[in-house]
Parts: sequence; C-alpha cells; structure tokens
Amino acid sequence: MANVKRSIGLAIMLAAMALLFGCGKEPSSTPVSSTAAPPAPTATATATTPAPTATTIKQPTPMATPEPTRTPTPTADQVLTGFKMPIPGATIPADDNLLPGAVRAYRNGTHEGIDFYYGAGGAVLHKGKSEAVAAKAGTIVRADWDYKEISAAEMKDLLDRSAAAPTTPQDILDRLRGRQVWIDHGAGVVTRYAHLDAIAPGLKVGQHVERGALVGFVGNSGTPEAADGTDEGPHLHFEIWVGDKHIGQGLPATQT
Repeated sequence: MANVKRSIGLAIMLAAMALLFGCGKEPSSTPVSSTAAPPAPTATATATTPAPTATTIKQPTPMATPEPTRTPTPTADQVLTGFKMPIPGATIPADDNLLPGAVRAYRNGTHEGIDFYYGAGGAVLHKGKSEAVAAKAGTIVRADWDYKEISAAEMKDLLDRSAAAPTTPQDILDRLRGRQVWIDHGAGVVTRYAHLDAIAPGLKVGQHVERGALVGFVGNSGTPEAADGTDEGPHLHFEIWVGDKHIGQGLPATQT
C-alpha cells in the first residue's frame, strides 16, 4: 500500500513540476500549435488483496489417563484364617525339628512344612489308614494319581545331587515329598499334603472341597524308608504357601 501511495505522489509531483517549468519558458517566435498537449496519465492505485492470515486451530489438551486403583496385596495375617488341623485331633508339634526352618542335613536343606508323626501333637497315625483332611475349603490343583515310588538307586542319586548343591534343588525337593495333593484356597494361599500313602477315592484336579473333606491317607512315600521298601516313619508333611513363599520361610524353626 505504501508503494501505491508513493507512486501516486510521485506522479502528481512530476505533473506539477512539468506545469511549473512549462509556465516559466520565454515566448517562442515560432507559432505554437493550438492543440493542447494531452494531460499526463494519472496513476491509478491498484488495490492489493491481503494475504490470508494463517489460522491456528487449538487442539484440545488430551486428558491424562488415570492410574488404575491398585488392590493391596493381602498379608499372611489377613488370608490365613479359618484353617483347621489337617490331621483330626492333632495339635502343632512341640518339637522344633518338625517345624518349618528345621535343618534337613540328609538332603542338605531346610524343612518347609509341619510334620505330623504318630504321637506328635497328639496324632495317632497308621500308614494307609489315618486320614489327612482339607485344612480349609478350596479347589484341588494337584493330585498325584500316577505317582511311582522312589527306588533305592534313585534315592541315592537324588541325595548325592542335593549334597553337591548349595541347597536342595526344587525338583529334587518335590520328588522327595512323595505322593501329594495341593489345594488352592484363593488369595494366593495353597496348602500341600505330602508323603501320602493314597489319595481319597474320586478326588480330581478342579474339584471343590470343603474344609475337613478327606484328601488322602497318611503314608511315607518319598522318604528313605519307603525307598528301602519299609512301612516305617509314616507321617503327614503339611505346607502352607502364600504366593511364592511358605509359612516360616527364612526363619529358624524356633521362631516359626
């Protein structure tokens, strides 16, 4: 726009100067044509179309995704309620050697559960006759119907391998538990019933059992005595797990 105005002003100024200088000339002796000179063209301002102004569209601010509400992991005290003894009439044994954390030198490890032997905790046990029952209602997640007893040669191999390891390897430990039944009680709590002589008839994985329901019969499967072919040492080995830790893990037997 400034250039247009400048052009108009310059044209007007030149026209005025032409008139001024023309009026100041001396008269000529030569006749002057009567035809008037055509007027100087007047500069015409050309309107320019303003360039379109870029319009910025404000994008909506994305809403932050709210953090999901986390359910606190229940503590052992909160989930370990409503249990009964897995051997009817028994109590917790007074002998620390039968509790979690007790040393198991024969396999280079520590005990992970409670052993209910004949007379221990008031239990009167007979191999293949004494009942092991569900300590709490839950769902069967393991039942070793196809269990085969450990031979003397296999037992020696298992114990030799344990002696060479820092502690009893989990696969060996599982084999040494003998015939087992596991029950899932929810909230990460699982109970294990080991060294069974037999499993309750008809018991199967996925079945719901009530508290006190028969899960099997006390035996000595998985023990050195069973590997030697004797009936000695029948007992129930009972474990309680919360998540990936068993009750008493990391504590000496005197504190469990």
